[in-house]
Amino acid sequence: MSSIQDPQKTLGDSASPPSGTVTAKISQEAKQKAIRSVKRHVQPNDTFEKIREDLEFVWLAVYRAHENGGDPNIKDRLRNRDEFLAYVEPESQEERKLIDLLTSMANNRVPWHGLFENGTSLSAF
Repeated sequence: MSSIQDPQKTLGDSASPPSGTVTAKISQEAKQKAIRSVKRHVQPNDTFEKIREDLEFVWLAVYRAHENGGDPNIKDRLRNRDEFLAYVEPESQEERKLIDLLTSMANNRVPWHGLFENGTSLSAF
C-alpha cells in the first residue's frame, strides 16, 4: 500500500503545511476555482464544527483541481474520498490539524495555495 492510501500518514507538527513541501503542478485556473469554492465554505469566523461539516466539500474542491488541471503523474496517488475520510477521522489529530490549517487560511495567516502542497491531508502525493 502506498503512503497516499495509508490513513496513518501524518501531516507535520504545525497548522501550516510542512516546510520543504512540494506544490503540485496544477493550472492556475483550476487552483483559483478550487480556492474560490473553498473560501465560500470556510469563513474566518466559522466554528470548528462548521468547518468539520465542510471537510468533504473542501476535499472535493481540491481533488477536482488536481483531476481537471493537475499533473497526470500525481492524480493516481491522491487520496480518494474514502481514504481522505479515514485519514481525517472525527476527533483525530489529523482532523484537528486540517481544520486548524483551514482556519489559518480563512484568517489570512497561511496562503490558500497551501491546499495544494504535498503533506496536507488534502494533497498528499
